[in-house]
Amino acid sequence: FNYSEHEKLVFNIKHGLNTHPIWLNTYLNNYKYQSSLILECYEDDILIGFLPLVVKNEKDNRFFNLKKVIPCGYYPSDFFSIPVMPGKENLFAVEIAHWFNNNIKLWDRVFINLIPDVGSFWKILIEELKQYFTIKLNKSNNFLYIDTSGSHDDYMKNLGNKKNKYLRYIQNKFERDIGKIELIHYDNELVQHLDEFLKIYSRRKNNLNQINPFDNTKELKQFKKDIFQHYEEKG
Repeated sequence: FNYSEHEKLVFNIKHGLNTHPIWLNTYLNNYKYQSSLILECYEDDILIGFLPLVVKNEKDNRFFNLKKVIPCGYYPSDFFSIPVMPGKENLFAVEIAHWFNNNIKLWDRVFINLIPDVGSFWKILIEELKQYFTIKLNKSNNFLYIDTSGSHDDYMKNLGNKKNKYLRYIQNKFERDIGKIELIHYDNELVQHLDEFLKIYSRRKNNLNQINPFDNTKELKQFKKDIFQHYEEKG
């Protein structure tokens, strides 16, 4: 990454956390894929947009392996916005569509999903891609599927409300069972606190005979530790 250029663009885009270069670099260092594809578009040497993708080899059936292109950061994140400078959406969409068409032998299937249904860029992108591909879910080896269901603003608002509501429920339950508790907000030594949390979480999962995602997915555990460390260092 051209760190400063990517960071400058991401911070001008709403909900740009999962496309920040720290997040993307940490993801690529922990999740090993065949290759990463950072599709960039410049105008007058200024970065106007980028689309971070990775190539994942996946068995389609017992005879074929397919190269599937998915968003970079897909597993530890939910929605993500494609960073593009306002007013440059058409130019960037043309560049993306041209790249996929010109490099069609490098991939079998592309999933540009989890794009929030806000703004106009995803609609512009679909129209450009339609010139070369069928934009729908099918069993062809050369198709693109873009999932833009739901509003990202509503998603983020509801997610925050649900998490706060659940925390209040847990706090009230604890106080009914064991008495008054105090919630502490940590802003340092985050990795050490994460380690302690994972030990407690693991014991609870084992006691309930439930699957522990941090045991099953080692990359997720290391990703969490690394991203905590990086963000703590950056304040």
